[in-house]
Amino acid sequence: MGRERSAHERVEKMRVAMAKWRAEHLIAGRLQRGLALLAAAAAMAACLLAARPLAAADGSPAAFTCTNPASGARWTIGIDFAHKTVDSWPAAITSRQISWHDRKDQGFYSLDRASGELTITRASSTGGYQQHLSCRPG
Repeated sequence: MGRERSAHERVEKMRVAMAKWRAEHLIAGRLQRGLALLAAAAAMAACLLAARPLAAADGSPAAFTCTNPASGARWTIGIDFAHKTVDSWPAAITSRQISWHDRKDQGFYSLDRASGELTITRASSTGGYQQHLSCRPG
């Protein structure tokens, strides 16, 4: 009977120890997830604060330098927010993007104002193609 009691006591001690371990790790896990979410939220807020949308604050004309990542070629585009033009071509300017059609080179351009990604779409006899470039103020 002494043996049974000691085995029962050991099982009970093990059960209590497991419950305590689970409780400690559950709290630690929740704390860890909470800290991870807090860090992610802080990083997102920092990115949003650091990323300026591509627009002049007062609506005045602005110049942007665009780069082709494949070739390294750069050129400047001029955006006139007040007159809604890009390089003198009429443009659709929204809070998310700036789009225009360059009738000279037959390209359709779309500039994402948040990321600065410029997508150029051109028609061709094989169905057309797109180029993806990056633009920055200045």
